[in-house]
Amino acid sequence: MRSWSTGGGSNRRSPRRTQLALMLLGLGFSAPPAAADDVLIAAAASLREPVAALVDAHEARYPGDRILASFGSSSGLALQIRHGAPVNVFLSADAGLVDGLVKEGWVGATQHFPLASNRLVVVRPRGSDLPISGPEDLVQPGMRRFALPPEAVPLGRYGRRWLKARGLMSRLARRIVATEHARATLAAVAARHADAGIVYVTDARTSDDVEIAWQIPDDQQPAIGYSIARIDSHTTGVAADRFIALTRGPDGARILELAGFIPAPLSLTNPDAKAQRP
Repeated sequence: MRSWSTGGGSNRRSPRRTQLALMLLGLGFSAPPAAADDVLIAAAASLREPVAALVDAHEARYPGDRILASFGSSSGLALQIRHGAPVNVFLSADAGLVDGLVKEGWVGATQHFPLASNRLVVVRPRGSDLPISGPEDLVQPGMRRFALPPEAVPLGRYGRRWLKARGLMSRLARRIVATEHARATLAAVAARHADAGIVYVTDARTSDDVEIAWQIPDDQQPAIGYSIARIDSHTTGVAADRFIALTRGPDGARILELAGFIPAPLSLTNPDAKAQRP
């Protein structure tokens, strides 16, 4: 997969991406002829591995297409779209950001779709002896630094929503180390720049340098909704539509599930037969 930059960072092949790409060999992708076309994707940092696998799958099926991707915070990517970044497809960790782009005319009313859900977990550096067995442990004296993005970033908003509901936000506020996005939060904990942090469970799975210290119970999880959208201002023929159809279809759902996401029900995401044909 090629990368492009809007300030959101470049892609690097990771062991998790390699594993997902190898899994694609069993998905039965065909490779019908297709006209060459470019698709520029902006995706939430937490989607790095599944997007890389989706790109591999797309380029195997449509070898004439060229896919380029950039990753960053969904809020930052949405801002770049508003400033004219040449994005064709946006995969956001917060459906509300896509709704905003719809209202502003960047995304058509029928060109955005639910994609997946996720879960929050508390992580600490692997081997840490800091005990964390519940919410109150996040404000213990030994918790000097806690990693979390600002509220403008979806993970920061979801995490703060959970902390506020537990009555912990004001008590933890001075200890928060602000991070750029989900992967930066994970990196801060992995590098021991923070004693713990809140990340998506899918991010926790990608690092050997952190461990899940506490799994937030199901009944406390905030509603996390990822969306995929076609940006109206930058059209590229059928390639972008083909990528969206693949991502929303059963193969895309399988890739998301392999990465630990909870795919949206296919009854909600599966495009009609015409959209799936090249």
